[in-house]
Amino acid sequence: MEEDFWGILKSQNDAYPDILLNKSVTRIGRGYQSFLETKTVISFNHFTIKKDFPSNGHVYLLDFSTNGTFINHTKCNESNEIYCYDEITMCQPLSSVAISYMFIDKRVELEDMNSSGIQYDYFIGRYINGNEQYIRRVLVKKDSFKKEELLVKIIRKKRFPINMKEINTLQSINSPYIVKLLKTIITDNHIFLITPFLKGGALCHRLFYQSFKAKDTQFIIYQILKAVQYLQKKHIIHRRINPQTIIFESEDSFSLKLADFSFSRRIDETRLASTYCDSDYLIAPEIIQSAVNKKPYYAARVDIWSIGVLMYMMAHNKYPKVLKDYPFINTPKLMPQEDLPSNPSEFEKYQEDLINKMMFIDPLQRPSAEQCFNHPYFTKFQFN
Repeated sequence: MEEDFWGILKSQNDAYPDILLNKSVTRIGRGYQSFLETKTVISFNHFTIKKDFPSNGHVYLLDFSTNGTFINHTKCNESNEIYCYDEITMCQPLSSVAISYMFIDKRVELEDMNSSGIQYDYFIGRYINGNEQYIRRVLVKKDSFKKEELLVKIIRKKRFPINMKEINTLQSINSPYIVKLLKTIITDNHIFLITPFLKGGALCHRLFYQSFKAKDTQFIIYQILKAVQYLQKKHIIHRRINPQTIIFESEDSFSLKLADFSFSRRIDETRLASTYCDSDYLIAPEIIQSAVNKKPYYAARVDIWSIGVLMYMMAHNKYPKVLKDYPFINTPKLMPQEDLPSNPSEFEKYQEDLINKMMFIDPLQRPSAEQCFNHPYFTKFQFN
């Protein structure tokens, strides 16, 4: 059985039209859409959208392309399930030849509209980032005179069962160094978290193409520590501090905010936690060791480890050598002396000393954020 227009590929490029999905199988490519006929980088049958009926059936993307099809900027396998608001891109995302669409499942969108009204109040716009659990897109309020851009994190409730923790944590936070939650909308299918849209991009992009001056590194670390200091006073751990969750307010500024509380949680007076958070190489070793030995870990200093790794990366333009053997390390300190210049300045010595202290394997030996601010790295050398 087929339905009329059960879905739509909403074009993210002004030069191309939307594609209506009104069959159980829809082929996309040079051989099927006339506006793609002259696009030689697009395959004859680039990809196929297949829907299982009845109306609430799953939707799959089958890739047949030469130059690749990408879902949320990740290259497809031969067959992939897709979800409402996913970004589908033909050819390498962000390249000059890329053609992108936002997939809309009409049934899901209608349910979201009826239960929350988000599509009545906002335009859901261009893709920022995402994965199989959530999508981040630009959001524009329809009745706003200035058309101010916001950011919406669209969480798939069935794919991400711990999302209520993020909501509860964000609703309790009010810090100039942490992204502010403006509004929460909950539907049967999704949770929409609306925050300001910071246009400076994530720290990961700047790490890729620029080196940081010593004072810029100090200012960045200062702000991240201020965010963690605030969280520590509220007995909250972030557990996902990395270059993707540090967002700059503008392209020409080093002012930033900490984002993404999807793995955050409150800790009680014992300071113990047991959840394994699969983030990346910045995750504290006690978390991974806890996953191996199935025992709770001391959680109060996990974020300090992550900041220490970030500080090292910005100071040296590389990863710490310790990560080659990480996380099964027995040495109490991590920073080898050969990382220092032959004639280090006093500032560089203090910088390395603070990194050493933040990256103790034993979390009980790491300083708190407040103790970091009492280190000579901050007290003897103040930034403007």
